[in-house]
Formats: sequence, C-alpha cells, structure tokens
Amino acid sequence: MAIRLGMASILILILVSAKAYPDDPRSEDQFISPLKFSVNVGLVLLPVTVLDKSGRFVPNLDREAFTVYEDGIEQKIEVFDQKDLPVAVGLIIDNSKSMIPQREDVMSASIALAESSNPGDHIFVVHFHEHVVFALKLGDAFTSDIDELKRAVASNAGYGKTALYDAIVAGLEHVQHSELTRRVLVVISDG
Repeated sequence: MAIRLGMASILILILVSAKAYPDDPRSEDQFISPLKFSVNVGLVLLPVTVLDKSGRFVPNLDREAFTVYEDGIEQKIEVFDQKDLPVAVGLIIDNSKSMIPQREDVMSASIALAESSNPGDHIFVVHFHEHVVFALKLGDAFTSDIDELKRAVASNAGYGKTALYDAIVAGLEHVQHSELTRRVLVVISDG
C-alpha cells in the first residue's frame, strides 16, 4: 500500500512538474492575449450619394453643401471631388414573346446606357425568355467594350415565356464576381 501511495505521489509530482515547465519555452499567455492594433489616419474617404425627399439623385453639389462631424465635432473637408465611380452593371433583358414589339426600343436604350457609362464600368448582359442566357462571348464575365456590348444586346431573338426571377437570381450571382464594390442590375421587362 505504501508503494502504491508513493508511486501515486511521484506520478502527481511528475504531472504538476510537466504543467509548471512545459516543453515549449513560450507561456500559454502568449497564445491567448488579444491582438492590439492602432493606427492614426490623416485622411478618410467618404463616398456620398444624396437623394431628395422623392428619392431622386441630387447632382452637382459643391463642398459647401456638406458638413462632416466626428464625435460631435465638425471636421474640415480637406478634399472634395465629384467623380463618376465605376460600377458593375448587369443588363437583364426580357426577350420573351411579349417583348418582340419593343425589341428595337430595348436594344436602343440598352446601347445608350452602355455608351453613356463610365469607361471603367464592368457590364454584362443576360437575356431571358424561357431560359436564362449570358450574352457575352465565352470566358468574358464583364466588358467595357461598346461593340461587344452591342453584339451581346442584339444576340438573342424573342420567343417563349418569361423566366424573370431566374434571370434576376442569375444576375445577382454573376455581379458578385466583379471586384468593383458598387453593383447594380438594370432589368428591362414587361413583367
């Protein structure tokens, strides 16, 4: 019995020693301490879009139209710039049978939108009728090339029913692949 107690005491002493002197010289505290990171920023970019009470865009505002506060203290606006920032645009075009009479107008409006867009915009075209069809040539997820967009807009003849929801879901999934953070779908349909 004394031998057993002695062995148990030695075993407990070994276990306590192992905990007190781990093989790794670094203590456990080094692994669980929270990461601290601090930075002083001299300039913060603040993109702004202004809408009126009816939800329409208010263009051409100057620096004096804005006041910026941080923690209740008014801040000086160091740089003020109005830019047409690039955006990823999905043209979701209804090519069902009911849209055949409007096809020329739809093509003209789609091309006008593409021609007036920012050269840095990423645009793709999705046609839908009974099926959803991506219209850019294979391998091109987006383009800024106006001629390619004209071909894509004109590439699908109207027929069949309307898979509107499928086209919107496909467009939403596709637009997420753009590295641009501003993204929009333009849906052209009679419902």
